[in-house]
Amino acid sequence: MKLARKLAALLLPGILLILAVALWWSMHRDLALLDADIRRDHQVLGRAVSAMVVQTWNHEGEDAARKLVAEIDRQEPSVSIQLERPDPADAQQSEALRGPGLLQRERPQPQGAPLLDSWLRVPVGGPETLLLHLSESTADRHRFVVTQILRALFTALGITVVGGLITVAVGALVVGRRVDALVRFTRQISAGELSPPVHLPGNDELSEVGDALNRMVDDLAASQASLTQANAAQLRAMEQLRHADRLATVGKLASGIAHELGTPLNVVSGRAKMIHSDANLPEAALRNARIIAEQSERMATIIRQLLGFARAQRVRVQTTDLRLLVEQALHLLTPMAKKRSVTLRAELPEAPVTLEVDPGQIHQVLTNLIVNGLQAMQQPGELTVALLPAMPERGEPIRLRVLDEGPGIPEEILPRIFEPFFTTKDVGEGTGLGLSVAWGIVQEHGGTLQASSRPEGGTCFEVTLPSRSPSLDGTQPTV
Repeated sequence: MKLARKLAALLLPGILLILAVALWWSMHRDLALLDADIRRDHQVLGRAVSAMVVQTWNHEGEDAARKLVAEIDRQEPSVSIQLERPDPADAQQSEALRGPGLLQRERPQPQGAPLLDSWLRVPVGGPETLLLHLSESTADRHRFVVTQILRALFTALGITVVGGLITVAVGALVVGRRVDALVRFTRQISAGELSPPVHLPGNDELSEVGDALNRMVDDLAASQASLTQANAAQLRAMEQLRHADRLATVGKLASGIAHELGTPLNVVSGRAKMIHSDANLPEAALRNARIIAEQSERMATIIRQLLGFARAQRVRVQTTDLRLLVEQALHLLTPMAKKRSVTLRAELPEAPVTLEVDPGQIHQVLTNLIVNGLQAMQQPGELTVALLPAMPERGEPIRLRVLDEGPGIPEEILPRIFEPFFTTKDVGEGTGLGLSVAWGIVQEHGGTLQASSRPEGGTCFEVTLPSRSPSLDGTQPTV
């Protein structure tokens, strides 16, 4: 019940304050509207009576005009209407004579509500000007004020009673819910679930119990996390050892495969080309010979990639215009792109973008990334290679982007795409070495290679190379 009393002490004064402000504003607005209506009624009635008085005065004389005013005054019991000759000693009447229109003033009364007086000039002709005097009590306005105050008092009393009951009920409900939350949390801990923590805002006994339980759970979670990290570290170390052993085995196998299969493949490819060059053979034989030659060359390419991945290579740097490398790579891969109905597009700066790199290896990086993008695009589209020169004043490196319009890379496999032999392509589409080789070359040049899915669809591979490459003397190996 302590919380319920706190809620009542906080909420009810605020509600009463809001009601008081709302009442004042509403009363002020309604009184202004009421005054405006009374004054407007005086103006409309005065002008109508004035026009009738002038017309009657001119046609039937003064007596008829005064009788007309008396008859109208009798028909309007709430408003007193008099036709008066102005008294020069009366300041208000003198002001009404000088003014262009209706003059209105409130006149206090010794007893009762003030009167609203209105004077309007009545030009009856000749040198004489009369005044039409309208007078009305403002008692309705005061009755309205009293009614509003009584209504507000009854409303405030009702809201106080109902609000107090609701506050007490809600307070009891809140306490009950908090106790239920603590019970559920303790059962959760006993079941071995350490998250999410229990949240009990406030500064009472229940909040202290909740904080103590949360601290206990944090200690348990830290102990569990420490054990999990230790186990994960052991698993990673074992996986790295197995991976290194696999790479060493691949290196040995690659050398043997290249030696044992290189010559037979060359023989097969050469004989297939000889058969294909014989124009006297049937079309089916020529087609089969061409297929044998193409597949033999493909096998030779896979073996070369395997060798290149497993064997250290030499870096031979020289001053290179990266624009030329992009153009060469796009020109080389244009036939492959046309077969897939893909348009290759280059976004290159006008000025040369020179850098100390190994042109052959950077060309290989470009080729691998473009081929990867073409293989990912199963439908016609556009593949863009964009070269952004370095801006030393901002500390920015040279950036080279390859953007395709394929399906993109799923988030769950994005961290693994640069692993050796990891591929999502169909059998025969790739070996899983192209991106690994590209990543190793870029790392050797002091840069980075990153991949991300584009919001509009497709994948973006971005190569960053420092505007000043690390010192490569041509003797350091790369993979």
